[in-house]
Amino acid sequence: MNRDKLTSMNVRKAANASMVVIDALQKLPPEEQVAGMASAFLLLADHINLTPQEMFSVTTSIMNHADGRRPEFAAVAQYMEMEL
Repeated sequence: MNRDKLTSMNVRKAANASMVVIDALQKLPPEEQVAGMASAFLLLADHINLTPQEMFSVTTSIMNHADGRRPEFAAVAQYMEMEL
């Protein structure tokens, strides 16, 4: 995995990837959604040799700007509220 590509990722592409994950989870019960998302996140961190903390830090930077959450991710949050 190229860390530079991750840190400079297009916000819309990151938001679209979030939507794909939400779509995959929406038919599962809430407890399975949480367990599936969290375990996949931790396994991915291990697979790409990044700590979960690094992944959170980079992703937080992608999702937010100085004024708060980017509009693309505000839209993802609204979608999640309706689908999950």
